[in-house]
Amino acid sequence: MRNTSSTTLLLVMVVSVPVVVAGAGLVSFLMLRAGYGLILSGLLPLFATMAVVAALGVFLGRAAGRSRGRGGDRNRDRDGV
Repeated sequence: MRNTSSTTLLLVMVVSVPVVVAGAGLVSFLMLRAGYGLILSGLLPLFATMAVVAALGVFLGRAAGRSRGRGGDRNRDRDGV
């Protein structure tokens, strides 16, 4: 992800999280209709959603940190602070 601004990465996160949650809701409904128990069909998609969103957050957070680069250090050096 070269030259990707933090705003773009935030937008990716804001759009992808509801899609992941909707997918988990659909999977939960289908598992319930297929005859899986209420506990399994409720908890498995929930934990899978939390894991996917956490991994996506870590990945995008690292990408945002890399896209900033050392710009903060250069500004500090230029200011003499």
